[in-house]
Amino acid sequence: MVEVPRFGPYLLEAELGRGAMGVVYRAVDTRAGRRVALKVVPAGGPEPLARFAAEAEAAARLRHKNVVAVHDFLRAQGQLGLVSELVEGPSLGQVLARGGPLEAGRAADLIARLCEGVAHAHAAGVLHRDIKPDNVLLEGQEPRLTDFGVARLGAGVLTQTGQVLGTPSYMSPEQASGERGLVDVRADVYALGATLYALLTGRPPFAEGSVLSTLSAVICRPPLPPSTYVALPAELEAITLRCLAKDPEERYPSASALRDALEAWRLDGSAQELTRRRRGTLRFVVGAGLGVVVVGGGLALALVLSGSPAPPSVSSELERPSLGAEPPRLSPARAAELYAEGEARWRGDARLDPDAALAAYLAAAPLEPRAWACVGEIVAVGRCDPAALARARAALVAAAGKGDPRALRACARALAAAPGGEFAEAEEWCRRLAQLEPIALVWLGERALRAGDRSRAEALFREAAEAGEAEARVRLGRFLLDERGDRVIEGVPLVQAEFEAGLPSGIYEWGEANYGGWGVVADKRLGQSLIERAAQRGSLAACYRLGILEGAQADSRWLLRSAAGEDPRAMVALSRALLARGDEASRVLARRWAERAETRGDESGLIAIALAEVRGRQAPQDVARGLKALRRLAARGSRTASLRLGIELAGLGHVEEARAQLRPLAAEGLAAAMTELGSSLLGSERPAEREEGLRLLEAALAKNHGEAGMRLGAVYRERDPARAVGYYDRAFDLGVPAADALRRGLRATHQLPERPRPSSPR
Repeated sequence: MVEVPRFGPYLLEAELGRGAMGVVYRAVDTRAGRRVALKVVPAGGPEPLARFAAEAEAAARLRHKNVVAVHDFLRAQGQLGLVSELVEGPSLGQVLARGGPLEAGRAADLIARLCEGVAHAHAAGVLHRDIKPDNVLLEGQEPRLTDFGVARLGAGVLTQTGQVLGTPSYMSPEQASGERGLVDVRADVYALGATLYALLTGRPPFAEGSVLSTLSAVICRPPLPPSTYVALPAELEAITLRCLAKDPEERYPSASALRDALEAWRLDGSAQELTRRRRGTLRFVVGAGLGVVVVGGGLALALVLSGSPAPPSVSSELERPSLGAEPPRLSPARAAELYAEGEARWRGDARLDPDAALAAYLAAAPLEPRAWACVGEIVAVGRCDPAALARARAALVAAAGKGDPRALRACARALAAAPGGEFAEAEEWCRRLAQLEPIALVWLGERALRAGDRSRAEALFREAAEAGEAEARVRLGRFLLDERGDRVIEGVPLVQAEFEAGLPSGIYEWGEANYGGWGVVADKRLGQSLIERAAQRGSLAACYRLGILEGAQADSRWLLRSAAGEDPRAMVALSRALLARGDEASRVLARRWAERAETRGDESGLIAIALAEVRGRQAPQDVARGLKALRRLAARGSRTASLRLGIELAGLGHVEEARAQLRPLAAEGLAAAMTELGSSLLGSERPAEREEGLRLLEAALAKNHGEAGMRLGAVYRERDPARAVGYYDRAFDLGVPAADALRRGLRATHQLPERPRPSSPR
């Protein structure tokens, strides 16, 4: 387009911006003597004219401090012009490009103000459909919404079904799939959430390598939590993710509702901070029995993990105890010291060292029989030097064989829980213990369940229940409820009976049954109250569940209680909640909880922290530290860490290293790794590697990995639509609902025959 110094009565002074829809100039209105913003686009045919007229009509309806006002619409020199008030400030997109993510409170304030303008537009019957940082201008501290180029007025629409208008990274799934009948005010709520996500993290929720892949991600994949990239308050993250729900019914119903939620968060955050300051230093007390925690205020966790000194160590006075079969002769006092050393190394807040803890416990065990249970815990988790674990396992079995009841219990429980080993060995020791404690058969049943042998698990649960074990009746009942169908009829009375008997696990499972509607009418309020009752009676599983139901806050007394009871899931949840706070002290505490969880067998907290460091890219040393953590976890056998490491290396441009990381996993048959490696190879310049990529994707699809079907569909979407539809059909059958919109869109565009749709994805 040739630039001209004059457009009708407007003198053009300078170009302000340029995009796919046209060019925006700063101009002077010669009639009114004022400066304005003038958007000029080619006139084209009747459809662009109609669209431009619709934008003018939409914006002209609106008069609000958070919406840029439109003054005029004209046609001159074969082009169309839209005249609006001139806002000299930068767009939010420019702010992000220059300075990176905003502080959480500032971002929430901007979006809350913007919501007022969006709510005004909705009340006037205008749906914007392209809210994004580039379309929000700053006038001082006030955000102003502009560019109504793809807006919809009332029931009118200028797009056909299957046609997508807007910006892929910020559009809702229903808009991305071209389902015009599903696009309503909640699509703008989604875009507001995506804009908030970008302000908090410096990036949109989805930004893939191409428009098609971005649209596919918007439709198919859940967004990564914002805390993956930056530390955030958990409440604000929850608000953001609710806006980005795939199902419009799960989002805030209106822009006003989103504004209210953000305002409530800001007020609550200020009130909580004031309360913390008034309360001052608080104490965190862990009981010796089940690890019951009394929490007073939001700083309790920080005092536990950073304010108190580490327990005194006796390692400086003694050499590390031998792991040999013949322990040194010790006095009772010395054994007590070693036991305390093990506790400090295994349960201490600052110096986790499972290897040293195992050595100390083993040395103390002959005179401190309670140490055998601790040895069993570490053996069950298996996060130690393999040779040390083998010696500890042998020592435990030897002590159990000599008739030590505590060693027998620890041995049975450890062998039932430990990864690896023969089922027959675990069964031998569990059956020995079952003569005294039938609960051992429940542990054995759990092992069978983890191995996928449901019939053997059920038989063991029944055997323990017939032996009079109340916990076995609860576990059998839950097993039958999980089976669904007619089995529920037998499971409900089993759980209900133990609930009525007051067994904490029975109360918890009955609460879960009511909460989820398993065999009874669903009643979430009753279910949650029962779960709370079970937590108050000492059920650590109920403590964890209640903490999650209440939002997984860093100062949740229920999560703290569960974590103090050695539940690694609660440790990970606390780690994530602390990471969301954003300050350095909380990040240190988050890492410590994650490290504790990793020693108990759950590395997901450390993986989340590592991913946040890699993806945050705030400094090269952060990225290096995150990659180092992923490599360490991968070297310890974590397939999840290995997979994530390969994906992150690819994202950082280390393509060959990423492929080398993914190849062993793909060779083992891990479908997700086959999909990622195959997708990477499709971008190769070598035909042989591209062919290998296609074979890997086909193999992953044969393993029922739905994402592979989506990737293959994208490959053939343009060159062979019929084949692409077949892949989308397969992905939909494998439980990827978003594939349905893609396959129907292709069928409509290319007039392909319909396939009978299943009632629901498998």
